[in-house]
Amino acid sequence: MGPALLATIALAALTLSAAAFRSARQALRAARPESAASLRLRVREGQARRSVADDTRDYAILTELSNDTAAAVTITTITLRVTYRTRANFLGAVDLEAEPDAVVAGGSRPLLALPAQVTSGATISGWILFSTVNVIPRHCRVQDYALVARDASGTRILVDASLPALLAADTDGQGPATWGWD
Repeated sequence: MGPALLATIALAALTLSAAAFRSARQALRAARPESAASLRLRVREGQARRSVADDTRDYAILTELSNDTAAAVTITTITLRVTYRTRANFLGAVDLEAEPDAVVAGGSRPLLALPAQVTSGATISGWILFSTVNVIPRHCRVQDYALVARDASGTRILVDASLPALLAADTDGQGPATWGWD
C-alpha cells in the first residue's frame, strides 16, 4: 500500500467518525426530557426550631417552583433530606415528608399546598413545613439539607437547601475540641 492510499483511507475514516459523532449528539439531545430541565425549584428562605429537651425539630422552608415547559406540571411530593454526622463520624440521612395538615400560628405564612399544579410559564411559591421527633440522633452535626420534589410522572428534582440560618439553628451547641474522636 502506498502513502496516497493510506491517506485516502484515513480521510474516509475521519469523515465517517465525524458523521457518527454528529448523529450521536443529535440523538442525545432528542432523548433529554424537556420537562425535567425546565422545571426549577428554588429555596428562598428557611427557619429551624430545635428543642433539645423533647428532641423535636421543626423546619419551615420558603420554596419557589417555576415552569418553563409548554405543559402544566403537577408536583406531588416535596421531601426534606437532612444529612447528619454522628460523634463516631458516621454519616446518616433522614427524609422528612411535608406536613400535610400544618397550621401556621396567625396565618402569617402562605403555605404551598401539595399536590401543586404549576401551569406553563407560571411561578408559584409558599412555605413548606416539616417536623420530626426523636429521629435525628442527639449530639450530631447537621451536615446539609436538600429538597427533593417529585412530579406526577415520577421525575425527581433535587436542590440544595443548606441555608446558614437553618444550619445555625439546628444544633446542640458548640461541642468540645475532641468532638467526634470517640
